[in-house]
Amino acid sequence: MRSRFLSLFLVGVSAAAVAACGADDPASPTRLDGTEEQREAGGGRGDSTATPLTNPFSLRGTVYAVTVRVPATNGDSIVKTPLAGATVVLVRNVLVDGKATQVTAGTTTSAADGSFSFENLTGGYHVLTGRPPAGAALHEGLEYVASTASVVRRDLYLWAKRGG
Repeated sequence: MRSRFLSLFLVGVSAAAVAACGADDPASPTRLDGTEEQREAGGGRGDSTATPLTNPFSLRGTVYAVTVRVPATNGDSIVKTPLAGATVVLVRNVLVDGKATQVTAGTTTSAADGSFSFENLTGGYHVLTGRPPAGAALHEGLEYVASTASVVRRDLYLWAKRGG
């Protein structure tokens, strides 16, 4: 039931995003495919610039194991705990001969407090994934990262498997 609801929710969100990006209204979001400039947040007509990407940049974050507690105690049903020993992989999205591909930018293991970091990264768009330590009943986590500042923070959330 939960996965069906999530699937329907994601389909609805995707449809709304496609509709918004396809609108001819000047106030609507623009595509980021290089054929149009992206409007700056809060900019009006004619006030458009490319998205600023910082090069080089650092990425820091924490890996969390997330569980759902039923019934909730102390008002919280979702519990996130820093996770040591998770494998964190960062890949950079690039174009090679006009085709999108991903190049591994780095791999690390989360520290005892769940923290991780990557330094001196090439600017651009990246995908950050987290794999749980062996034997942990957790799903992998995924986050998208754009180098919009010299230091970017992204946490990874690895959700508990059902019955795990």
